[in-house]
Amino acid sequence: MRAIVAAYPFDGVARAAILALKYRQQRRLARLLAPGLIAALANRPLGVDVVMPVPLSRARATERGFNQSALLARPVAQSLGLPIDTTSLVRTRNTAQQTSLPARERRTNMVGAFAVSEPRRVVGLRILLVDDVCTTGATIESCANTLLHAGASGVWALVLARDEPGLQRPR
Repeated sequence: MRAIVAAYPFDGVARAAILALKYRQQRRLARLLAPGLIAALANRPLGVDVVMPVPLSRARATERGFNQSALLARPVAQSLGLPIDTTSLVRTRNTAQQTSLPARERRTNMVGAFAVSEPRRVVGLRILLVDDVCTTGATIESCANTLLHAGASGVWALVLARDEPGLQRPR
């Protein structure tokens, strides 16, 4: 993982909007939140080839009806003029929700949770991984390690919000 770029701290309005998007079916919020991701990239341009959302398990996608990371990734890819790949990185099992676990158990929860469906599709690519929130970084780290192991040349993460003490935020 080369870097994690965050648009906002995970508190206040950003936190409330992300929770409403994920758990209260407020899909329209993705359109309102995506410009924050795009602005965060303007402050830190990255040389990437493709945009990938963090995948949900089939069970969670069915339950929720959408993948919030994919909703956020599409306008990012469009603004960068890059393809979006929603099929190469897959979740291999339904994990416990990270929010329900103490920080020390989150990495263990993510072990083996992701795979690359066709490694030849990621070999040599510089990938921008998009997710809604990063707290401990366990999910993003697991995705990045999976992509790098499959042959990606670099992985950067772009998240709407990050919860980390001392995080330097773009101005």
